[in-house]
Amino acid sequence: MTWARAVRIILGMSVALSEWELWAQVHLLRRLHGDGAVRIIADRIGEFLLAGDEGSVRTWRAIEDRLGKLNRGGSLH
Repeated sequence: MTWARAVRIILGMSVALSEWELWAQVHLLRRLHGDGAVRIIADRIGEFLLAGDEGSVRTWRAIEDRLGKLNRGGSLH
């Protein structure tokens, strides 16, 4: 993932992510925000729901799902 792409994701710009990029985003959020990553993700989902941006909602829900798997110690892929 390029830094420009990572910045677009963090800023909430809608982009289609590969499986690798979704997991990279999960790890980055966890490293930067720790337990607060759950709240960051929930806030993003809420913002995009209000804006009617279904693509971004799907992306952030995919990130949320993978963070849940990681936090439960389940399968990472």
